[in-house]
Amino acid sequence: MKNKLLLEELKRFNKIIGYDPKNPMVNEDTESESVNSIISKLKPDLPLNDTSDKIDAIILLQKTLVALGNLNKNYGIDGDGVDGDFGDDTKIALKNTINSTELSDNNVNKFEVVLKKNESKITNVISDYETFIEKFKEMGGVTDDYMHKCLTGEKTTGKGSENYYPELEYVLKVKKCVSKKDMAEAIDYNFPETNIFIKSAILSVMIKEQGVGKMICGPNYNYSGIQTDSGRWKNSEYITAQFCSKDKSGVRAFASFDTLKDGVSFMKGAFDKKNWEIRLLKDIDDENVEVTKEKLNKISKANSEIWQTNWNLSFMKENGEVDQERYNNFKNNGYNPDMSKKSFTDSSGVYQKSVDELSPEELKVHNSNIKNYRSPEKIEKSLNVMDSLYEDSFNMFKEIENNKVEISI
Repeated sequence: MKNKLLLEELKRFNKIIGYDPKNPMVNEDTESESVNSIISKLKPDLPLNDTSDKIDAIILLQKTLVALGNLNKNYGIDGDGVDGDFGDDTKIALKNTINSTELSDNNVNKFEVVLKKNESKITNVISDYETFIEKFKEMGGVTDDYMHKCLTGEKTTGKGSENYYPELEYVLKVKKCVSKKDMAEAIDYNFPETNIFIKSAILSVMIKEQGVGKMICGPNYNYSGIQTDSGRWKNSEYITAQFCSKDKSGVRAFASFDTLKDGVSFMKGAFDKKNWEIRLLKDIDDENVEVTKEKLNKISKANSEIWQTNWNLSFMKENGEVDQERYNNFKNNGYNPDMSKKSFTDSSGVYQKSVDELSPEELKVHNSNIKNYRSPEKIEKSLNVMDSLYEDSFNMFKEIENNKVEISI
């Protein structure tokens, strides 16, 4: 009994002086201060989710999730998954922490409770974050290796290429999201004389390429994935900087725009350069004011074909045009860039016969790397989705037009 009482007294004494035998440098006040500091820094920028552009807050959240042991990836400049982008890994880590993929005013108290239960794990988060954020911004948000590839134009093949915009500095990649309705209004406001059909085409491509739920998100107002490492663009005056980022094809340099208007204006210029409107309406009587369901359906399908051939399939082009036979093979047989130059594909990975017709040996090769295979079913589904997005976009612009008429009356 005497030893037990003595032990209790010792515990009380250690608590009073803030001494923890397991962690002698940490006391209760320091731990509580850590929780308060993290929460107070996060609260002003809530909610944080996959449409957020608050890089500092996202990084603090990610550093906290790393300390809790719920985010443990190997990318980012510290190799711990902290990259300032609220992506799938961050959503999963947050869900594992508070059963939500968003940190908001409604659940920040729940997050605080988790921090208090794990106070000993998060005592160094603020200091780590402050050191990291400074380094992160200095490095343009990427590793030295990534930035070297962007500065030199080095692709995943290991070959170097020209730096096409040496006069432009590299800046942080920051997600910029607007609602689909706001984007439609921005397009309509900046290009009031543009045909409703081409405005609908621009918006539908933005939604298809950068849509996130009800929002359209593009880093640095780049809503069309414009790269700066493959040549100079004719309307380069809109590009004010670059950012370095990794996409499916490797580490690439991308265009950065200062404003939503600049990003939209550049995309409009890209559509003009591709003669999108001429292609879209070449078989359509656009002088006819009435747009029937049949006519809209015809235009939407034409837009889907143009999007597929002129936006996604540049590798098929010869003399500016997509080879029709290759495109038919693409739709009918499928495509896999990992299978390029195999016995059953062409030099880009377009299958020259259906999977059902592959020999046992060919089928084994096909199955060995099926991850990136775009089957005819997937391609058709993608085209059908684009049809639907075009019609939705058209209806948004019609609503804008109708509202203008009501206001003028």
